[in-house]
Amino acid sequence: MGTSDYDIHGSGSAFVIDGGRVLTAAHCTHDRAEVELRDHAGNTVTATLERVDERIDAAILLPEKPLSSDLRIALADRSPELGAPVYVLGATAFGFPVLTHGTVAAHVGGRFGEAMGPMTLTTITAWHGMSGAPMLGADGNVVGLAVGFLDVNYVDEERRASLLGAVPIEEIADFLAGKIAPTVKAYADYARAGRSSDEIELEVRLFGERSTTHRWMDFIANVNAPELEGHVVVLRPYVLDGTTVVGQGHPCFYARTRGTGARCEMEGHVWAKHGGTYDVVLVAGSTPIAHRKLDIPG
Repeated sequence: MGTSDYDIHGSGSAFVIDGGRVLTAAHCTHDRAEVELRDHAGNTVTATLERVDERIDAAILLPEKPLSSDLRIALADRSPELGAPVYVLGATAFGFPVLTHGTVAAHVGGRFGEAMGPMTLTTITAWHGMSGAPMLGADGNVVGLAVGFLDVNYVDEERRASLLGAVPIEEIADFLAGKIAPTVKAYADYARAGRSSDEIELEVRLFGERSTTHRWMDFIANVNAPELEGHVVVLRPYVLDGTTVVGQGHPCFYARTRGTGARCEMEGHVWAKHGGTYDVVLVAGSTPIAHRKLDIPG
């Protein structure tokens, strides 16, 4: 199953889960509250965005009518081990389905370390349009959600490879169950406590609207934090609506040298169906270090 029209910049993959809902990658919704789903038979149906988690890049869609012809795939209990065979079954931006296979190469990010979002990296060659597809284990159960690809050896054009990355099934299961990730709970608790380091200046401002549901911002952080002395960390702002991550900025690597600060400018976005006040928490590695409020007009 695919989302939107077949276009290299406007399509993705998706699959049916319990209750007739559809799971896909958050970025495949293209910042819209409604998307068009197309099955392999060419039938189309409109679906509304039920829930999104920008932290792991996952979204749940609710079709306006049941998709009874699509196969429901069971979810695995845990991620496969390194070296285990995996398969991705999805649509492509070129209008045909594809089944690819490879092995698990690495588990990175999230519960494995907060430098990036939780992801299972594979040796599978990625195609545009495969984001949102199920990654299957040897038994045919879902072990991950394809969300993107990693360009490796990018300095050598002739040897470049795009390796597919997927959200681990443990993160997907927690998302479907409405559970709050430990790191997100820590950020939400930090925001509720109103804490913020005196050494950090975090400015947040809106600079436009990409659509009626997606707002773009820029984040400017002036960092002069003694606790970061001698460390190389990844700074990243998270936008929270209560305990849900509805937006985040691009990660910014920061290496502090003695006696100096750093000015980091980072673009970010927030999925805001309605206006309101949101919490923006700047994270260094996995530690929240600054907090600001963000008011979005209705």
